[in-house]
Amino acid sequence: MAAGSLVAALGMIVVAQAGSTGGPLPLLVGFAFACVGIAVPSSLGMNPIMGAVPPERAGSASGLSETSGEFGIALGAAVIGSVATAIYRATIDLPTGLPASTSGAAREGLPGAADVSAALPGPVADQVLGAARDAFVSGIQVASIFGAAVFAAMAAASLLAFRQLRPYAAEAAVDADRTAAEPANEDRTEAELPDGGRTDTAASSSAGAAEPALAR
Repeated sequence: MAAGSLVAALGMIVVAQAGSTGGPLPLLVGFAFACVGIAVPSSLGMNPIMGAVPPERAGSASGLSETSGEFGIALGAAVIGSVATAIYRATIDLPTGLPASTSGAAREGLPGAADVSAALPGPVADQVLGAARDAFVSGIQVASIFGAAVFAAMAAASLLAFRQLRPYAAEAAVDADRTAAEPANEDRTEAELPDGGRTDTAASSSAGAAEPALAR
């Protein structure tokens, strides 16, 4: 699981190398590595979840695993997308003199900048598109570095959390062996007492018989 998270982190670092004029190759290679890396902990993570519960609760564990996985994907996409959007809006450098509505639409995102540039004169449109493209790439780069840091933290957490983890079957086997060994230990303890443990029993019986006599 840690290795898969590190592969995903490497893929995000490759994505961060993408530029506004470098072509789509870094994006294709980086996202390919990221998808392969994410698939490893996603599939292997089912084993400790299912192995940590008794068989009669397997359905609940499976449902919880699926729900948490879907929630994690949605939350991760929302957070990384928000980081990229925030960087885009903070770094876009539009030419001066644009109407407020045009500037506002261009700051909303790359599609908005492309739409408003169609109604602008040629040189101004090129400036708006260039600024939007550079800001968009900056947002992707920062969001990719942020994602790489998250995957690296996941790798470290998986190493620490799952290092001593044992499946439920192993825990059940250990408990069964311990339970089976307890009667044998009790028998051995009684056998080690004088007269096989009968001395204490006889003494207890004598004391019990003497009590009614004293009462009379």
